[in-house]
Amino acid sequence: MRIVTLNIQHGGGNRVPRLAEYLVGLRADLVVLTEFRGTGPSLALAEELREHGLAHFARAPAEPKVNSVAVLANVPFETRPLTCLAEDQRNRILAASFPELDLFAAYFPQRHLKAPLFDFFLGRQHRGGHSRHLLIGDLNTGQHQLDEVGRTFYCADRFGALSQAGLIDLWRTRNPHVREYSWFSRAGRGFRIDHAHGSSAVVSAVERVLYDHAPRAKGVTDHSALILDLDLLAECQSG
Repeated sequence: MRIVTLNIQHGGGNRVPRLAEYLVGLRADLVVLTEFRGTGPSLALAEELREHGLAHFARAPAEPKVNSVAVLANVPFETRPLTCLAEDQRNRILAASFPELDLFAAYFPQRHLKAPLFDFFLGRQHRGGHSRHLLIGDLNTGQHQLDEVGRTFYCADRFGALSQAGLIDLWRTRNPHVREYSWFSRAGRGFRIDHAHGSSAVVSAVERVLYDHAPRAKGVTDHSALILDLDLLAECQSG
């Protein structure tokens, strides 16, 4: 299974044809789009991806012009309402259940506003057995002095505590001391803010996890894509 997450920057705008071309070329089985909107450009992107095999679609509840998160897949999935979240935070997480994976697609807000969303995950246990839980998307934070040069991230302590709840930073398992950035400020400062965290059963299924900087470098959007290849069948057989 190939899973891709990409922040499409304010709903995609007039960049939608280039976004579609890029995403179709990745041949993903599942795509998580952040800063997705219920407006013409985003919906046109979803339709283009549907025509190329990602026929199953859901978006976190939000007003049309509000940034949210969407999931598109080539197999059916079920969504679960997260009524435990405050109403103004429900556009930030989409919970989707696949036969082989429990997915949380996320687009976290800025500053301390993201704290309740981290607390939602920190209050759950994702350890044990062969359960496959994946949190993926734009978390808008990371580790001080590793996912950024300085110490500007908000909720970095909560980000670091995810592993205690059983959600491991998948890219960091392969790159423990590497600095690689998925977004840059106007001042040219880099930050790794797009992430994938998985339970131990997902960690053992990872074949490849990497950032593709092409869409950001070419101006298709202002974020790099995160690509995750999982061999869930092999993980299941080994267990």
